[in-house]
Amino acid sequence: MGKIQIDHTGSGAGITLSSDGTALLLDGAAVGGGSMTLISTANITSSVSSIEFTGATGYTQYFLMLQVATNYTNVTMRFGIDGVYDSGLNYNNLTSVTGTSEFNINTSSSKYGVHGFVNITDLARASTSSYQRASFRESVNVHGSSNNSQLENYGGYWGQQGNNSIQLLGTFVGGSASLYGISK
Repeated sequence: MGKIQIDHTGSGAGITLSSDGTALLLDGAAVGGGSMTLISTANITSSVSSIEFTGATGYTQYFLMLQVATNYTNVTMRFGIDGVYDSGLNYNNLTSVTGTSEFNINTSSSKYGVHGFVNITDLARASTSSYQRASFRESVNVHGSSNNSQLENYGGYWGQQGNNSIQLLGTFVGGSASLYGISK
């Protein structure tokens, strides 16, 4: 373990940058964070209508990496508890003023594949119903028969508390989807 002492020439104290062999430390406290832990990967080898990730607990932020081929279909996402998914009008996308029954990941005319990520925050949040429980932000490339597009979207979820499951809906014919938990 080494350390670097940085002295401040103005007012205030200096700082110490060091390592304990596993993390970078600033004045003895770990810095950086944000490491990702793979929770599960779904490999699609035949046509399926949904991809599900259950048992998502222990993180306030999740990262969903999508590399899926679709058979000219919309790709949507719902949250649930133990694999029972909320289909109520509790999802608001960037473009929807009123609630919808799911988040839109890809509802463009380019419906042959989705590659990119979805960042999900506060999946299991416990709060009163007047506050958003979870949110998502996506950045995906979608592929069509003669065109490709990049989509940016975000939204909020106002339904049940304690969610630990994520469901993707569509007609998936190949590729993979991986769910990661992000530590602080």
